[in-house]
Amino acid sequence: MTHGGYGGGGPAAPSGDDPFGSDPFTVGSSTAPGAPAPTSQQRETNTLATLSVVFAFVFAPAGVILGHLALSQIHESGDRGRDRALVGVTLSYVFITVVVVALVVSAAGVHAR
Repeated sequence: MTHGGYGGGGPAAPSGDDPFGSDPFTVGSSTAPGAPAPTSQQRETNTLATLSVVFAFVFAPAGVILGHLALSQIHESGDRGRDRALVGVTLSYVFITVVVVALVVSAAGVHAR
């Protein structure tokens, strides 16, 4: 028996031609045949990147530190969240700059009269 058994004998579609596999109406399969398991391909979003955005609004110096730590971890491990860490670092630096400028203007005694 050369073409007997399950899945044998029929023409196979080359991989990449059909994103739904050979039968898009197959019940019971959450992924396409031959696709890797979702957990092996997806990486977690770095927790420090998320915390850097949160702390940018709460306590900006902590947001800067957490953002830089997140960028370092993301570079080493390849986790997701680089954009989030950059947003956290940028917002933290902007808030720190606004506070410093406000303190300098206030200390200089420049008031609108």
